[in-house]
Amino acid sequence: MRVWVALAIGSTAVGCQNSCQMVCMEMANYARQDCGISVPDAQVADCVSDQRSPDTLERETCKNFGDVATIRTQWTCDDLAVYWDGAGAADEAGP
Repeated sequence: MRVWVALAIGSTAVGCQNSCQMVCMEMANYARQDCGISVPDAQVADCVSDQRSPDTLERETCKNFGDVATIRTQWTCDDLAVYWDGAGAADEAGP
């Protein structure tokens, strides 16, 4: 029973992210997959936590500019390496 409750809570937390929290996830995926940057899960979790309650303007901005295509045109691998504390910057392989 406890395992089922833990799984239900965990899956709900992942599925209920706001648009700014989704930007954290998209940027981390882009950094990892396309740039070869090692983004620690803890940094992604911190980003998601920091974006827990964005104001209306921030949320709207994230909705308008947080899609994968826009992130890829606005952020270079160098930008992402700096954003994610330079983790894995030496492994960069630009987009």
